Amino acid sequence: MTIFDSHAHFPPETVSEHDAQIERARNAGLAGILAVGGNNELDTGATSMASKFPDFVFLSLGYERDAAMEIGTSDGALEKSISDLREQINSLRSQGVFLRAIGEIGLDFSRNPSESDKESQIAFFAAQLELADELELPCTIHSRDADAETLETIERYGSQQMRKKGRLGVIHCFTRDKNFADAAVELGLHIGISGIYTFNNASDLRGTVGTLPLERLLVETDCPYLTPAPMRGKPNEPAMVVHTATRMAHDMQTTPEKIAKITTDNAIKLFALPINRHV
Repeated sequence: MTIFDSHAHFPPETVSEHDAQIERARNAGLAGILAVGGNNELDTGATSMASKFPDFVFLSLGYERDAAMEIGTSDGALEKSISDLREQINSLRSQGVFLRAIGEIGLDFSRNPSESDKESQIAFFAAQLELADELELPCTIHSRDADAETLETIERYGSQQMRKKGRLGVIHCFTRDKNFADAAVELGLHIGISGIYTFNNASDLRGTVGTLPLERLLVETDCPYLTPAPMRGKPNEPAMVVHTATRMAHDMQTTPEKIAKITTDNAIKLFALPINRHV
């Protein structure tokens, strides 16, 4: 099957393993990988992989919630950060590396952040949604225990032009309920399904995903985390995305090849990827 991993991390501390992971991904039938940055150094792991494998690893960059809280918004820190991100994007473009998405960005209130930290997260999220609109790029979005705030921020600051094109973005590693999923789809977002879908305790998630339109679904690993069954206990990597697609196919009474094709086509359209659909 041909399949696309729509969200993967390549931490610099595991760089010695990355080449072998790419080889295994190709052997598993992957058409490509979206390498996602998200720290306040704009993720050298993701950028180096996209530079090294330009026909296979595609790049998403942004400031995630921890970076937003660490940097803060005082003394022009937010404006400088957005300027730095724009400068990084331009520098990469001059080297032939083109950004495919802004992210990962979003909100995470699961660890009870202070009101000030919540405000920093929302401010960074909103500013990067506006940057995505300016650059005509989709977003890869993290949302945890912040459903209402995530949807409100996207509705207010999300790109209307990208929404009309069906390329607004994706709620990655989706774990929320049907109400949130339906609201996200109504806003024009895609839904990213990770290895959590295969976990024994994920029956509610599987039920929700089964109600969603296939044309809005992506599959992802979120590696090196969230290893899918039956590979639990091993470090996750892009090749393992096939296990999530296989479980989805079983639950939806279709073939893994169909799930792989649909989700790959969805990723190609969303991220405007230079991939042959008929590989």
